[in-house]
Amino acid sequence: MKRHTILFLVANPTELSPLALDAEARAIQIELERSGYRDGFDLQTRWAVQPLDLLRELCRLKPTVVHVSGHGGRRPAGAAEHNRLRYRDVGADGETADPPVPGRFFQSADGRAQLVTARALQDTFGAVAGSWL
Repeated sequence: MKRHTILFLVANPTELSPLALDAEARAIQIELERSGYRDGFDLQTRWAVQPLDLLRELCRLKPTVVHVSGHGGRRPAGAAEHNRLRYRDVGADGETADPPVPGRFFQSADGRAQLVTARALQDTFGAVAGSWL
């Protein structure tokens, strides 16, 4: 039987409200172990995920399922750095773009929130999908 890799990516930046992501990972692991198909899955967890970790782990593990857990949100519109950030897909929490851009908060090297836009996530999955599908 083919083993399916589940990639569980976790980001819980320090300045955002804490989430019980360890309990979520534990619950997933327990349910996999209790299932009749436990030998068919390999749960790989990655903690304090930074934006480039997604691309690296997709290329390395070629997972069947990717679960990103943490805070979602939007980069607000109308701040002073508007022009500099207009075409960026990755930015620190609080940086702005016009209009507001939805995404997921990953962690920066210093543990703070770094928004990765939905478009950047889509492009990342699209770039690697053909390499193992």
